[in-house]
Amino acid sequence: MNCFLQIVFQSGDFYNEGNSFWTDFFINVLGALIGTLTALVIFLLTVKHDRGKEKEKEDKTISQRLHYFSSMIDSINETVRKQSNHLKIFYETQRKDTLNIPLVTLLPDNDLKRFSELQNHEDYYHAYLSKFSYDSEIVKEYRNYYSLIDFLKTQNNQFQDMLMKSMQFDYERKVRYKNIVEKAMDDTALLFNSAKQEERITNFELFLNQTLLNFYQGDVDFSDLNHFQSKFVDPIKIEIVTKYTDNDIAIQLAGELKKATYIFTEIKLSNEEIANDFEKIYKNYNDSCNKLNELTLKLRGKFK
Repeated sequence: MNCFLQIVFQSGDFYNEGNSFWTDFFINVLGALIGTLTALVIFLLTVKHDRGKEKEKEDKTISQRLHYFSSMIDSINETVRKQSNHLKIFYETQRKDTLNIPLVTLLPDNDLKRFSELQNHEDYYHAYLSKFSYDSEIVKEYRNYYSLIDFLKTQNNQFQDMLMKSMQFDYERKVRYKNIVEKAMDDTALLFNSAKQEERITNFELFLNQTLLNFYQGDVDFSDLNHFQSKFVDPIKIEIVTKYTDNDIAIQLAGELKKATYIFTEIKLSNEEIANDFEKIYKNYNDSCNKLNELTLKLRGKFK
């Protein structure tokens, strides 16, 4: 055995050949290992880079969505704030003049409609929560945008519909009033002319004629029902009630003027109610507007 080991270790050729084999083996293994590790590092760096680019792209998409969302909310805020002011002017003006419905500025509600018709609501939902947290309070906060905007849109439709119906009803009553009063005026002129032709003019016919003359004096605004009521209807009605209750023609005329007075009063009372209704709408509308503005402060601070 010892002789065999001596032969092995004393044989230079065998020894050198064995050493060269192991050296080459380890070099090859080490080279392969380094190559593998290098490829792995490059792969990991590439994955990291790609993920970074994806994250950057995702962040950019989120930012763009929230910027658009914020811009739309700001535009809605501005529109509803102006509309709120116009509603206030409307009901205050209506309260000062209950006989006439004033003009009201109705702003286009395109932004409210555009928001309701917004595509991919879920994408905006996740973008908002990704930016601010998936906490339940943030979820509630986001949903409040939709609740407030839906309410404002409903209010818009409600007061526009109410206004159109009120104006139509007001117009119809005024037509009825004018028809009654103008017929009474024609009857009054006919009474006087008939009595004049028959030379039987009494104080009653003289009073009717003088009332007509008073009505037409000056620059008459024939759209002003107050003028009809104060210069024709009331004077004749009062005169008949106090002096001519035994005159059948006078009593019949007073009956028609009483109908006109009822419609006149109804118009004013109805328009007072319109002022009250629009004040309530204004308060609700303005309150929602303030809540939306307050809700938007955080979003506006990030994306203004």
